[in-house]
Amino acid sequence: MASAETGLLTRVNFPLYCVKLLKNNLLLVGGGGGSSNTGITNGMEVFTIVCNGERYMAKPLTKFETGRVAIMNCEIFEQGRFIFLAVGAEADLHLYKVTLKLKRPEDEGLVIDSPTREAASSFVQVRHRRRSSLEVSEDSPNEMKELLQEVEEKKTKTKKPAKRDLGESMYAEFNLVKQVQSECIANDAYLKVVRVNPTNDWLVTGGSDGYLRFWKSDDLEKIKEIQAHSKEIDDIDVSPCGTKIISICKDQTASVWKFEDGSKVCDLLWETKHNACKYHFKRGRFAVIEGHKNKSFLITIHNPLGKPKEPAYVVQWDHEDLKRKRAKALPEVLSALAVSSDGRFFAVGCMFSGSVEIFTTFNLQSVKKIENAHKSFITGLEFAPSKNDACSLTVLHDASLISISVDNQVKVHHIPKLPGVTLWWALSVSTVVLFVTFSALSYFGV
Repeated sequence: MASAETGLLTRVNFPLYCVKLLKNNLLLVGGGGGSSNTGITNGMEVFTIVCNGERYMAKPLTKFETGRVAIMNCEIFEQGRFIFLAVGAEADLHLYKVTLKLKRPEDEGLVIDSPTREAASSFVQVRHRRRSSLEVSEDSPNEMKELLQEVEEKKTKTKKPAKRDLGESMYAEFNLVKQVQSECIANDAYLKVVRVNPTNDWLVTGGSDGYLRFWKSDDLEKIKEIQAHSKEIDDIDVSPCGTKIISICKDQTASVWKFEDGSKVCDLLWETKHNACKYHFKRGRFAVIEGHKNKSFLITIHNPLGKPKEPAYVVQWDHEDLKRKRAKALPEVLSALAVSSDGRFFAVGCMFSGSVEIFTTFNLQSVKKIENAHKSFITGLEFAPSKNDACSLTVLHDASLISISVDNQVKVHHIPKLPGVTLWWALSVSTVVLFVTFSALSYFGV
């Protein structure tokens, strides 16, 4: 059991509802206080994760304010050298190109150009983090001349530029690619979840009208739509091979669909021995079978309806027939679920205590629990890319998990590397076993 005081990456000034992490240590969080005049910011913030030799920290790159719209869901993905961000904004879907740019030494202390007008007008504006800002009027040429002379004098006096970390030398620029309406027109229409397929070719969205809608990821051209449920969709996930989609609905049901033709594979059916208590699906994630990239199984979490004292459940479903394989009872209502990219671990976040727990996927055994990791319920979990990818978070760990909450904190939790078995050690043990075996056979005259 770990202490909740460790692992703090950063704090922001708004409640957090979504978190995404790329393999280049780029971290994005989103949230806000909503449309009411609470004075709490709505928006997204981009960080880069660095290590000072003792602990990990998140260095701010850019803050993107979104006016009266809180960011409740998003998806971030790469296409070639470009990074794209899909954001649900009420009933609309926004697609942005995110460009990482290097600040020039001569730009130090100067205001960086704003992003495109489209990106600024779609919400409000982008604010780049800097050490200071300097405004000079166009009508004051003498002032500009004095400023340039001062800059030149400083350049000649400076023998070596001051060392700056990545957070101070880079910024992220948002450019709006396209904006489309994702949900049917209604007073309370809203988009609740957006996911991308493994090859980053298409996006799938779900929300208040119960439809699954598929979009090309480069220009948001609609591919097709499925009337999946009669009520709002709470969660979506795409299988590692990209052929299946799970949708979880507010009406307590969950279904699996084929992407190719939009047909239903099956409805997931699960009941407990507690006949007096009904359960509903909360979240679902596909987990790749280790060593088989195109095969996967499902992990779902279930909460009791109206009886919070009853246990919650984690359920594993078989990859072939999608039948229940095993289940594990947990003592608290669950609010979040994440699965590692290599399929080895999954994590859950708790509703009341703010605790986080990490399990192995193949047998549902707990490997680490962080009691009271946050001061309020967990709103999002995200595993760092596995050790096969280029991510410094997993260099010294078997897995690293990012957690967020409405307490405005971003934290990281690690699974230490297990001692590996070296080839020399394995050969030595094999030699000893063979020697003992042949000695025993010789002794008994076999």
